[in-house]
Amino acid sequence: SGNIERKRVSHQLGPVTTRGKRPPADIVNEAGRHMAAVNSGTMIAERIVTITDFAERVFLPWIEQHKRPSTAKGYRDIWEDHLKPLCGEVWLKDTRTFRVQGWLNQVAVAGTLSRNTLKHNKSVVSGMFTLAKQQDYFRGENPARDTAIDPRAAEPQETYAYSLDELQTIISLLPEPAATAFAVAAYMGLRHGEIQGLLWENYRDGEMYVSRSIWNGRIGEPKTRKGRAPIPVIRQLAE
Repeated sequence: SGNIERKRVSHQLGPVTTRGKRPPADIVNEAGRHMAAVNSGTMIAERIVTITDFAERVFLPWIEQHKRPSTAKGYRDIWEDHLKPLCGEVWLKDTRTFRVQGWLNQVAVAGTLSRNTLKHNKSVVSGMFTLAKQQDYFRGENPARDTAIDPRAAEPQETYAYSLDELQTIISLLPEPAATAFAVAAYMGLRHGEIQGLLWENYRDGEMYVSRSIWNGRIGEPKTRKGRAPIPVIRQLAE
């Protein structure tokens, strides 16, 4: 709620190997090293947060402000569906590569996700720690950098492309304006949002000039600079 609070934090120094009243010497030495690192740290209290705190208060709002709405939704879905249940309560500053690798392994085991989806999970984690470093919530090497996704993950399935004869058959059976809308989708190679954003004034001099994109009712610019280039309209589509 915006208030600084004290939290009792635990840190495992090593495995429990004895039941004596006094800890072994190696544990005592490790405790000394750990507390020296803690006490010499300069990270301010407001920057010591859990991954959930950082993701929902800093990272996802930053993504929504700087990325396209569709990209922001994809990041939020990956966080809520895959990552939050595994790492949400972990302290951000204490995260290491082996932990991130463990999360990616668990995501791969939990469902039948494609290789591309697993790569997206890794990208979200990497982007989160990149922003955390930039804003001094995390120090050190990005823990996602040296992780790997499961090499046995399934490759994404190939999509089916209609032949020209199939396209002509479908168009001949559709009424207007559905036939024209289908022909635009079939012959122009535009993204869904760019098709939804087309205006009649975009079609002139035998070319289509893409000026905007619509996603879930939200109007934005085309995804890339190349997407703004005029697209020749073939004869079949012009008719």
